[in-house]
Amino acid sequence: MSGTQLNLEGYDFLQQNVSMKRLQTEARNILDSYSHTWDILAESLQNSVDAIEQARKINPKSIALIQVTFNASLRSIEISDTGTGMSTEQVMNVLAPHQGFKRGLGLRGEKGVGLSFIMFLTNRFRIETCDGKQTVSLEIHRANDWANGTESQPLRFVNVAITGPQVFQGSSTYTRIWAEQIPVAKDTSDDIFEYTKPRLIYVLRSKTAVGNTYPLFNSNKRPPVDITVKLRYVDSGGGQGNFEDVPYSFQTPDSFLRKKDVLTWDEYAERRVEGKRTNAKGLINVGQETSESGKIVKWYAFISQRTTFDEISEENHLETSDGKDVDSGIYISTRGMPTGVRLTPPRSQQAAYWPSFFILLEYDDLRFDMGRKFVGGRVAQMLTKVALMIFNKHVNAVPRLTIKTSDELAGLEMDSALEEIRNDAAKTAELGFDKIPYLKVPVEEQGVIAIFHELLGAGLLKGYRTQRNSTYEGYDSYIRYKPDPSVISATLKKSLKLKEGTSYNIFTEFKFEAGRTLLLDFEVRKRPADFKLLVCWTLDEAAFKENQIEIERVELTETIFHGVTHKAVFPNSYGFGAQNTLHIIVLKDLIDILKEAT
Repeated sequence: MSGTQLNLEGYDFLQQNVSMKRLQTEARNILDSYSHTWDILAESLQNSVDAIEQARKINPKSIALIQVTFNASLRSIEISDTGTGMSTEQVMNVLAPHQGFKRGLGLRGEKGVGLSFIMFLTNRFRIETCDGKQTVSLEIHRANDWANGTESQPLRFVNVAITGPQVFQGSSTYTRIWAEQIPVAKDTSDDIFEYTKPRLIYVLRSKTAVGNTYPLFNSNKRPPVDITVKLRYVDSGGGQGNFEDVPYSFQTPDSFLRKKDVLTWDEYAERRVEGKRTNAKGLINVGQETSESGKIVKWYAFISQRTTFDEISEENHLETSDGKDVDSGIYISTRGMPTGVRLTPPRSQQAAYWPSFFILLEYDDLRFDMGRKFVGGRVAQMLTKVALMIFNKHVNAVPRLTIKTSDELAGLEMDSALEEIRNDAAKTAELGFDKIPYLKVPVEEQGVIAIFHELLGAGLLKGYRTQRNSTYEGYDSYIRYKPDPSVISATLKKSLKLKEGTSYNIFTEFKFEAGRTLLLDFEVRKRPADFKLLVCWTLDEAAFKENQIEIERVELTETIFHGVTHKAVFPNSYGFGAQNTLHIIVLKDLIDILKEAT
């Protein structure tokens, strides 16, 4: 510093002398925070739905209408709604970044940048709004050029008119926004003004507030505020269309299929119990989970062969050279509004089946980054756990679903699939235990179940009688267990005070590898205290210890459950209470012990 020393004591560092350059940087940051070509629709329609719901609270008989005019030839979008409208003071402030007036109202958008983003995306922005007392209309020109530094003149309101109240579509309160002269995005090949009408409607119903999820999670009941949505599509040649109704509801993948080709999960389970053929292209299920903090996560799942998504997109003109619109994945909605945000599927057994799942998770306490690109932190972890629970519950149904293929190719495809299975089986290591007829080392959970029962049949595991197995009822096996005194040490028998003929009914969990996936199950959908016995091929001890769960090795004669090789001692946070021990049969270790014994 020079010889003069500044006195910073008491300096109000939040009092900013904001320069034009700094404002332009903020505008570019807002534009850069959004990454989807349809974000302009998502932001404007979110505002419209919020405004209509607020108007309905004030007047239960108010008109609920949204009109969208999409003009591909002029690269413009008009969004009109019969919501609350805005006062002159609100219009003066709402276009400045972070100056929204919805904070604390429990609405969908509270970042205060949505309208700023729409304005900065255009070179001609117009707004007309009436709050029932005054009508305000104005324009802003070359905002996109200004934000990108090619326009040096400050942004000003032009063509301002303030008049008495007016009426739009029978409503005395309304807002109309015109986003015109929208430049082609430089950093993406996806241009919304190249969307066909079917693609545009699908985006409206799956990525914006028009796709209201209330009917999905409430047995197809209409939303409490049921909004009429109308779309007029003007194609790239200027061909004028009429206003057409767009359903105010989320468009699910199963809605594209014939009803007879889709089963609910209950219908599927009933057919499995009765031994009937599944005979379905897809399964749907809807439910909800409660997070550890008591928050509700509602979910919808569509399960099908992965090729079904390709077929839906192709048959409904919902594809481009870059990909398909209807795709598998884990998606998020909040407060009845789909967001288009996708989560990365977690690592799991049978991970190859994730492309067969479309999962929508609705969490009303969601908080986004400014551009709604992703959800991170603990919320993402919690939602991922719920998605994994859904996957684990339904994954075994995927191979039983109908595959669409031509008669000429069906046999060839089956031959190829069978040959791949033969090759994989040939490469799998030998189990090397001639006391049971199972030849190979297991590669998935079904093999663990099979080996367990082979050991029972050979008399190498004693006292277990299976009563029921299940892949969809929240448990794997229900077993009656009667301890065999001949395989328990005298010391343990004395301490347990076993009575003659004592038996126990226990739920048993099977896993290929017992580790993180199992612990996620326990945190999301299963209570550890319900399961007395875990049977697995291998045990990831490190995963248990990372979660403060102690693993102890056990001698075969020092446990009430025959064949148990390990015990997991859980902390109180898992809800075990006094009985905080899970008995584990690690089959790989047990077979090694049995090999040595023979």
